[in-house]
Amino acid sequence: MKRTFALLVAATLASAAWAGGDRRLTLSPDGALRELPAPYAATRLHLEFEGRGRQARLAAIALSVAGRERRLPACLVAQIPPASRDAIELSGSWQHDLSELPPYLHVSIRPTRGGRNRVGPERIELLFDLRDATLISAQHDDPVGERDMQVRSLDMSCR
Repeated sequence: MKRTFALLVAATLASAAWAGGDRRLTLSPDGALRELPAPYAATRLHLEFEGRGRQARLAAIALSVAGRERRLPACLVAQIPPASRDAIELSGSWQHDLSELPPYLHVSIRPTRGGRNRVGPERIELLFDLRDATLISAQHDDPVGERDMQVRSLDMSCR
């Protein structure tokens, strides 16, 4: 219960920070995120895919920050529906109130099979701390009906 509450708080804080100045980021072939400022310039995001096109599926996600690499457990990556490289959007923030949320990298993934309603498309949202590559939150936003979005946390405790 405490874990669920913590994830909801992180998601709420992230939403407030995103509204205040998320910057779009682009992923270079070597994993660099060129738009990051000097303190985070060594950050690398590595995405490995299996399959191609509509059948593509993320096989591995690793983030390197300040000499630390964090690979998401395979059981967590397996919770992400198939998605192509083109369906991944990156953004981040490092100029917000750091007492509420650390500098972060936001990875948004739109599944190939993804549904959509008036609220928006189905998506997986991953939020990483840019200081140490910790995964802050992982959630699945799934459209329900015409006007609702079901938000559920991915199981971050799997090993």
